[in-house]
Amino acid sequence: MNKKHRKAARKTVELYFAAWMNHDWTDILGQTQITWRATRKPEYVTQYFRDYCEPHDIARFCLGASRVVENYMIDVEVIATMGDGTTRRFYARVICEEAPYATNENGTWGVNPASVFRYPPDNEEKTSE
Repeated sequence: MNKKHRKAARKTVELYFAAWMNHDWTDILGQTQITWRATRKPEYVTQYFRDYCEPHDIARFCLGASRVVENYMIDVEVIATMGDGTTRRFYARVICEEAPYATNENGTWGVNPASVFRYPPDNEEKTSE
């Protein structure tokens, strides 16, 4: 994977978290993985972000380490200061697809929203961008 692809994947995560911080559920949807978007009913999507993201008010964030999983998949660490002043780490999996279920390193990068709330495996090494 070249540097241009890594930068594009990280930018997608940055835009996703900026939309979350602003509670802009329309914009956050635009930063999601193509397959995730294609397999959800529109009325479900807004409720999903309200249920999972809205309770976690983000005051500010920065991107941390990233790890290439496959040529079309990257995990990106996000360090966020929450509205209550606590710090929380999120790990977003970003997937490059040209169509639903069609990964391709020359497609469009999108965050898998469910991945944001999972914890990274302890035995996987992270590398900085």
